[in-house]
Amino acid sequence: MSNFLIFTFLGLLAIGRHPSDGGQVASEFQPEFAEPLENLTIAIGRDATFLCSVRGLGGYRVGWVRADTKAIQAIHNHVITHNPRVSVSHSDHTMWHLHIKGVKEEDRGSYMCQINTDPMTYQIAFLEVVIPPDFIPEETSSDLMAPEGSTVKLICNSRGHPQPTITFRREGGQNITLKSNSGSKSQVSVFEGNVLRLVKISRADMGPYLCIASNGVPPSISKRITVSVHFHPVIQVPNQLIGSPINTDVQLECNVEAFPKSIHFWTKDNAGAMIISGDRYDVQDIVKSMFEVKMVLTIRKFRKVDAGFYKCTAKNSLGDVESVVKVLAVNSEAEASSKSKNELPLLSYDDDYYDTPDVANPVGSSNSRTSGSDGNKDGKNHRQDHQTRISNNFTPGGNGAGGAGGGGSGDNNNNRLASNSNNNINNGRHSRKSYSSSSGNSNNNLGSGKNRDRDTNNPNDNDNTPFQKTVVVSLSPNGLPGKGTTNHKYQHGMHKLFFAISFLWHLHFLLL
Repeated sequence: MSNFLIFTFLGLLAIGRHPSDGGQVASEFQPEFAEPLENLTIAIGRDATFLCSVRGLGGYRVGWVRADTKAIQAIHNHVITHNPRVSVSHSDHTMWHLHIKGVKEEDRGSYMCQINTDPMTYQIAFLEVVIPPDFIPEETSSDLMAPEGSTVKLICNSRGHPQPTITFRREGGQNITLKSNSGSKSQVSVFEGNVLRLVKISRADMGPYLCIASNGVPPSISKRITVSVHFHPVIQVPNQLIGSPINTDVQLECNVEAFPKSIHFWTKDNAGAMIISGDRYDVQDIVKSMFEVKMVLTIRKFRKVDAGFYKCTAKNSLGDVESVVKVLAVNSEAEASSKSKNELPLLSYDDDYYDTPDVANPVGSSNSRTSGSDGNKDGKNHRQDHQTRISNNFTPGGNGAGGAGGGGSGDNNNNRLASNSNNNINNGRHSRKSYSSSSGNSNNNLGSGKNRDRDTNNPNDNDNTPFQKTVVVSLSPNGLPGKGTTNHKYQHGMHKLFFAISFLWHLHFLLL
């Protein structure tokens, strides 16, 4: 019935098109729509325009009607509705437009383009007004705090058209840990739903979460919800014992976890005084996350007095904790090398060696007797300084007390050694020259009959006396044994000889 009234109203407006026909509408051709009327989807607040394309309109009229409410919007060039946001326009009587400025949600619905023909010709299109998502503040969680081990719910509710979908993500890109009451758990990067439930929350779950609402209408929106988990401080020390050379920089570290954030500081040797940055120390706090801090203490130009126990302490409203780092002073390579030079070196071997019978009697035995060109000494009474006595152990006949060039002969039971030696030890004093002894003219046959190696360096050596190889101790300018090398030909006997030397060394001190 309403459509009939609209058609009748439009028909009345068309009377008088052809005066020659006495005011009657007579047309051999009916107008028609050139293109279909298209649906529109417009975001709220934007402008909407319907286009109705007509061919052969002639004396007919075009009208716009709200199809769902039957409200007339406009007829031809005249706006009928009282809505100030509605207007009409046309181009050459073929392109007819209905304009709605700043569409609102109430503008959503069906719109009709009519031509007042008999019967009425019309097209219908739908105006969809979409609304981007928006959170409902009273139904959305804000920042929250909870003790470790409790259960937390994050809730997000939004409105919009179409109805927005809700997803949760962690701001830093970490996975969301989902736990059940039975103990099972899983991890997801995105959680879909408007309620996120965190069971038995831990410090690893702490941080900002993003609630994202989207419905295909830009822009999508997000809300940042920060979850804080309260727990007492914990300290982890990477190195609890540190050794440092003198005059170097030493770095101590303590990793602190606490929330609420803790106050933290360094002390030394239970002194109670807080260490602060200055000429001697550099104190830094490196923030790694909202609950993790690295405490770094640097001791500049470390001294021996800086050695000791350094304590890192962290305190918050839930408790306090402390840990200790022990710092020791160690010798640098340069100091160790310098110290080793001042220590008594081991006896060393020389390539210059000489033959001697087995050393059977230690220094001071009744059977060991020495004689020289300028005087004789009984081995029992022979007391020179310790380095000289060590040298005497290498010469079975002892050392003459005479000057350079003095010949000495030693008499040890049946064993005799005739030698031409240049002894540079006078009255127990060390000479700066190397102490050496060479084999002279020897014609002894006092052995067990076993042939010994012939000394190729001595053309007069035709003795077959059994022997053992000994060493020459080179005296350095400070009177200590000097460095030497080992003759490789007799290397197999050196271990036995070194043992004998060590034995005589210790026996020497026992006899003092």
